[in-house]
Amino acid sequence: TDEALDRLDASAAAGVAGPQLDWSRGAVLWQAGRMDEAVDAFRAAMRAAPESAAMASNYLFALQFDARISPVEILEEHREHWKRLGPVRPVPFSAIGTAPETRLRLGYVTSDLCEHPVARFMEPVLANHDRERVEVFVFSSVQQPDAITRRMHESVEHWVDCRGFDDEARARHIAGVGIHVLVDLSGHTGGNRLLAFARRPAPVQVTWLGYPGTTGLEAIGYRLSDAICDPPGFDAHYAEKLVRLPGPLCCFDPGETPAVAARSLPKAGSVLFGSFNHVNKLGAPVIAAWSEILRALPASRLRLLTVPEGRSRDRLAAAFAAHGVDASRLEFLNKMPRQQFLAALSDVDIALDPFPMNGGTTTLETLWMGVPVVTLAGDRYCSRVGASFMHFAGLGDWIAEDRDAYVRMAVVRANDPERLGVLRSSLRERLSRSSLLDARGFTRGLEDTLLSLRSDAGANH
Repeated sequence: TDEALDRLDASAAAGVAGPQLDWSRGAVLWQAGRMDEAVDAFRAAMRAAPESAAMASNYLFALQFDARISPVEILEEHREHWKRLGPVRPVPFSAIGTAPETRLRLGYVTSDLCEHPVARFMEPVLANHDRERVEVFVFSSVQQPDAITRRMHESVEHWVDCRGFDDEARARHIAGVGIHVLVDLSGHTGGNRLLAFARRPAPVQVTWLGYPGTTGLEAIGYRLSDAICDPPGFDAHYAEKLVRLPGPLCCFDPGETPAVAARSLPKAGSVLFGSFNHVNKLGAPVIAAWSEILRALPASRLRLLTVPEGRSRDRLAAAFAAHGVDASRLEFLNKMPRQQFLAALSDVDIALDPFPMNGGTTTLETLWMGVPVVTLAGDRYCSRVGASFMHFAGLGDWIAEDRDAYVRMAVVRANDPERLGVLRSSLRERLSRSSLLDARGFTRGLEDTLLSLRSDAGANH
């Protein structure tokens, strides 16, 4: 990332300008964890090319990481995007029966059913759909299918490879198939097909799972969430109507993992903290809080993964140093293969969840490897995913309600190694028995919810 940024800066110094340069610079800053600067660069690209939905999506996604802007302001930015693009002509969809005995024709639209976090949550759902209730269609744009793609392909009745379709063709194909409920799994992340949803190819359109906020798109009527991620009052954060699932937001497949390794108890206060989230989640408020924890526990250390070598590490070390934490107490690790990642994770005593953008898959993998997570329940969806996971794992006493409580909780837990040891030895079994790993039960609840949306839509037409 250092070399790429140097080349881009040199181009700018030589007089090169334009939205593509700003967009490229934003992408590199994003990877380097310099999120405030990335937001500014993406904003400049979007303003220079307001007709580009892709550049706008980068900007909107980056806003989710920005604690400086409120959820309601983020909603308005998303709505403004669609106003700039202007209206899109709907495509006529096929009339299909909605009688209760009719199977739900359910379509998922995604480009992420491959080696991607979304696939970890979708594979158990696709494998557990009840074919007597639901007829599943996957409209896939996976660019490089892999073993995970092939496995999921085999588990559904209808798999449509949409890589060669533009948004208009995709919408017309979906409309022609005849879908009751169409589910977006991407939001404004890369490879999204929101412009197909804008054409309203299905009578009920839903967004779920892949994006940490509103799409801002009025053509999508509903957003699936849960009561912890989106408690009462959060409805005002969304253009969509919130529908809270009966249990957790999602279910999880841990895949092939090693056993939880036996480990000697640390001395009180002498723990190894860890965060295995992307560096772009480590903003100034996080570093300040983590520094306060480390200062309160002088014998403790912090392990950080996916921080690129070079200026990114130097910048983080300097940020911690500014808060009185010496670089010798920080351990930086490169991105690594999954089995090595899990081994490095399992060495940690306590994980620290970043905020406002919490961990997702990483948090569940951390719990599965026997490592408890201190999380902060914030003021928006993306800062409450950790609280949701901990709640449904039966670990509500690891959820802090504010920043000071988060710091105190980490310090108190670090000074109680016996409790840590008991929890570590039982955490995988506890997670196994939770609703987070009950794929069949979760999928039945999801189906019930989507069937009710179809019924409501039928009653209103």
